[in-house]
Amino acid sequence: SSNNNSTRTSTSTGKSTGIQIQQMTNSTITRSRATSWVLEQVRKSYRERLDTFANPSTYFAKPVDISPLVCARFGWSNTAPNVLTCTTNNDNTTATTTNGATCCNAVLYVKFDPNLSSQSHSTLTQTYRRLLAESHSESCPFRADANRWLRMDGDTAGGDIDNGAGGDENDTID
Repeated sequence: SSNNNSTRTSTSTGKSTGIQIQQMTNSTITRSRATSWVLEQVRKSYRERLDTFANPSTYFAKPVDISPLVCARFGWSNTAPNVLTCTTNNDNTTATTTNGATCCNAVLYVKFDPNLSSQSHSTLTQTYRRLLAESHSESCPFRADANRWLRMDGDTAGGDIDNGAGGDENDTID
């Protein structure tokens, strides 16, 4: 008799669980599709920003630490010779990101004097790299993301760039 009750309970629970599993699966599929769509939009936006660097005369011979790949990753488009602007689309206007946040349209001028010493060039490179994160407005989605990326990359970037918005004691440049 206890086996029959157990069987009935299992069957009853099995049907209920089957429905719950189906609902969870549909929810998971929907979330997965939404995540895929968001990731595709992020990739598309990154490629659009990267494409703005296609003309070598507008952003030429910059160090690898502030290369077009890094700039585009940090939310910057090349809008004029040596000029970077925070944008998310090809027409270089302020736009809304996939999560609804608005880009700040900040502008950063990146130029090196050819007469700089090697040490000065290196120091300026690290300053520009930090500014790629810090020049965004506080509300810009790229600022927090760039600061996190700089902190993770701090040991391999060739200098003290862990100068994010967190107020670390190393917030000065020597």
